[in-house]
Amino acid sequence: MKTENVNWIKLWEGKWSLLSCLYFGYLYTKRLEEILGCHLENYFVSCRKGHSAGYAPKEEVAVFGKKLAVKVAENEKMISQWAAEIKKYTDEFDWLLKNIYQEKIFKPAHYYKVLDALAAYVAIHAAIKFVADYLPKEDFNKLLPVLTKARVYSEKVYTEAEKFMEDYASSLAKKISYPSYLILSFSLKEMDEYHKTGRIPEKDILNERYQVAVLKFVDGEYEIFTGKKASYWENLMAGQLSVNSIKGMPAYGGVVKGKARIIIDPKKGQFKKGEILVTGMTRVEFLPLVKKSAAFITDAGGMLSHAAITARELKKPCIIGTKIATKALHDGDLVEVDADKGVVKILKKG
Repeated sequence: MKTENVNWIKLWEGKWSLLSCLYFGYLYTKRLEEILGCHLENYFVSCRKGHSAGYAPKEEVAVFGKKLAVKVAENEKMISQWAAEIKKYTDEFDWLLKNIYQEKIFKPAHYYKVLDALAAYVAIHAAIKFVADYLPKEDFNKLLPVLTKARVYSEKVYTEAEKFMEDYASSLAKKISYPSYLILSFSLKEMDEYHKTGRIPEKDILNERYQVAVLKFVDGEYEIFTGKKASYWENLMAGQLSVNSIKGMPAYGGVVKGKARIIIDPKKGQFKKGEILVTGMTRVEFLPLVKKSAAFITDAGGMLSHAAITARELKKPCIIGTKIATKALHDGDLVEVDADKGVVKILKKG
């Protein structure tokens, strides 16, 4: 693909390993086509020390979302069908993990069963997540209760899947004598090779990936960039960071002023009541901070993201999908959050 003048959108951000992200990228650019009849053409993931973020060209995301919206328009029962399927796949995943953990000893078969179970789940999760941003407003408002219920019910699967990957890597670490974070920097092919032959990648290669890597996906195939090449892609996708204002999507309206506070890990850092919470994406563990905030801003997420759903429930000003808020804003910046227009203005640098 040509990278000039591409408008990148950040789709998600959080604590997922390189190994997990490689599988998600394969699903987004290959398996979604088999399950949904459409997929993302190009997909990138930036990984730094266990923290990752997914990107895609905005135009291609729109094409994908609009194709899903057409399916809903052609079949009025499609949303109900997807909602039923996501509940089914979530329950099956819970059952699978429960049985795996009851065995107490992890096996390669467990790893592959988890990957297989994720395939169908990720496809339907993506359908529900992306279609919401491209439905006509009347249809969105009508279908929002069903979409929200399905999204909330299934939200835990990604977190539980990563917890399994971490535990599986820890079990392998005892055999390989590599730290688990390096095992989580294996590629999918390298993990397959280890399971077949016991062969493992060199530590230096894995450590370089763990420090910084960008994963590029096209039609299910991937390249892994490290070092300067990874930094090049990160800078390209981030775009201009020296700005006076930031734009995103309004998740819930209102206009407030306050000091920005960047929180990537909700377990770390100090957050005061009335500050503006700025993060990559919110998850359940962010809820205490969200409640204390005057407003909150995310880099990633759509109208069915955890942040958007929470904002509507709490009736708190929120702007989502800014892409660069955590990089362009700094702790102590005085900002105005206009969640009616989806604009954050930097009034005074901290």
